[in-house]
Amino acid sequence: MRCPMESGKGAEIVLALAAGRLEGAERQAFEQHMAECAACRRMAEAQTSVWSAMDEWAAPAVADSFDARLMARVATPEPRRWWQLGWDFGWRPALPVGAACLALLGVFLLHNPWPQVVPPVKPVAQVQQTVDVDQVESTLDDLDMLNQLDAPASPPHDSSAGS
Repeated sequence: MRCPMESGKGAEIVLALAAGRLEGAERQAFEQHMAECAACRRMAEAQTSVWSAMDEWAAPAVADSFDARLMARVATPEPRRWWQLGWDFGWRPALPVGAACLALLGVFLLHNPWPQVVPPVKPVAQVQQTVDVDQVESTLDDLDMLNQLDAPASPPHDSSAGS
């Protein structure tokens, strides 16, 4: 027999063996394979110990009054909390509507972004064309007049200082 672990059916066969569902020729073939394959033998022993532990486990006894208490609890309506008073429709219908509104708002903002205000920039050629020749001439005349005022005055000649 080819190793079931290699074919991918190892877990199924080992679980069937541990549960007692593996019968006949298939069981004999797998038991012969386990004699040769240590991995399959370890897995089968582990599963058998799990199944035997589950067979030994006993469920706790249920109280006689369990059914009556359960039915009484089911029949009694749950008390409403203070935040639930007057809110019969709940929030579930409102959530999809709110989500749809947020999605539409997002699409609108992404599709129509706020306009960016950019101040107009004059090209350099326009600035050079707006120069007034008369103003330039007036400015040069003013500069010449200021240069004449800044010229150092010659000190007065004192004739007595030389003797």
